[in-house]
Amino acid sequence: MWIDFEGLEEGTIPAALFVEENDVARTQGVRVAAARGYAEGRGIQVETPRASVATLWFSGLSTTKATLSVRLRAIEVTSRFGIVLAPDLVPDPMLRLAERRVSILFDNAARAVVVIDANPESVRELQRVFVPDSEREWHQLEVVLGDRGIVVRFDDTSMKVDGLDADRFGVGLEVRGAAVFDEVWLR
Repeated sequence: MWIDFEGLEEGTIPAALFVEENDVARTQGVRVAAARGYAEGRGIQVETPRASVATLWFSGLSTTKATLSVRLRAIEVTSRFGIVLAPDLVPDPMLRLAERRVSILFDNAARAVVVIDANPESVRELQRVFVPDSEREWHQLEVVLGDRGIVVRFDDTSMKVDGLDADRFGVGLEVRGAAVFDEVWLR
């Protein structure tokens, strides 16, 4: 599956995605729009109010072994954004949403890739890898789901994440702040 968001109409998102917001985002509003002014108008721009998160889930999609890849860039210095996985769940807007999620995020302010395992009872940071400073505006985030854990690649930095056992993973994009996503691949 490939989504490049080219020709995205203002105020719409591709049919394959649906938005999940936390309570703050729901009351104050999440902005999802074509990325006008960024990347020659390509991509999807997602902005959340302060202290909130929005997830764009791929509706009805779950996978066991796959490679997920997305081209992304920050709009705000304090943004955290990337790929989110829902262990043992097929995301469906009409049914329950993910209680447990594993977020693989680029923390723009800290210049680090952070892996967070969250559920209603706890949030724990599984791993943090600092990435070299770069003049690069656009970054490439890739997550490889395999038999022996998860491998995360961010530009030229790589890390292995263990201890995330699940039969299947629901897949989405997560934003805290403001970011642009383009060229989403699932292979």
